[in-house]
Amino acid sequence: MKNDELVLRLGAEGESYEGIGKEKVNVAGRICVADAEGPCGNPSADSARTMITTATERAAWIYFLPVRDDDVDRTAELIAVFGRGLVRMVP
Repeated sequence: MKNDELVLRLGAEGESYEGIGKEKVNVAGRICVADAEGPCGNPSADSARTMITTATERAAWIYFLPVRDDDVDRTAELIAVFGRGLVRMVP
């Protein structure tokens, strides 16, 4: 990731990215997450460029579905424990 900013937007015509273990993922007209380099995820597929590896130092967890507050709280607890880091909740 080039900077700390992720945006949720609709993919532009012709936009795609390399998925994890798959070929190109087309996001034209679909909800996607993007950074300064372009789309890097959507509700059904993450990108190979931004996938978590053993070298990952920071990660974002994005929900694309309605969940209960206690589900979000429990997920934050698990990320903090297994990720050994601070979880910052963004409304």
